[in-house]
Amino acid sequence: MGTVDLQALGVAAFGDDVTVYERALIAHPDRLRLGSHVIVDDFVSIATAGEVVLGSHVHLAAFTSIEGEGPCAVADFATVALGARIEAGEGVRVGAHAFLGANSVVEGGVEVGEGAVLGALGVAAGDLDPWTVYVGAPARAIARRPKEAILAAARRLTAA
Repeated sequence: MGTVDLQALGVAAFGDDVTVYERALIAHPDRLRLGSHVIVDDFVSIATAGEVVLGSHVHLAAFTSIEGEGPCAVADFATVALGARIEAGEGVRVGAHAFLGANSVVEGGVEVGEGAVLGALGVAAGDLDPWTVYVGAPARAIARRPKEAILAAARRLTAA
């Protein structure tokens, strides 16, 4: 698997230690901003007409997509698992430490709160509360996440 030269591709901005694999589709690289320590796997599609901002320590797994007319922001330490779809028609924001499970869908206009989890195959048609675990279609809350433990782990990682 080869990687892309981000400067040659014309990516608007990017930090250190960024890997975008060659089979990822970036439709508008001039509207893409990447933090540091970002991985965009093969077969990811970023084809929204709006600006896309991926924070630091973000991973977009294979077969994920960000598509639509609006902007999309994925904050630090967020993960978008295999096959997840973000439909950025009205803009989408994914908070820091959030996790979108395999083949989940986030519809346009939705805000995924900090630390929220959308389980595999879940569909978020409305906002997801911070530090809450959701499952199902439509998504429904089933549990809370341990905010302090996760934030402590992130502090240890960035201090190293």
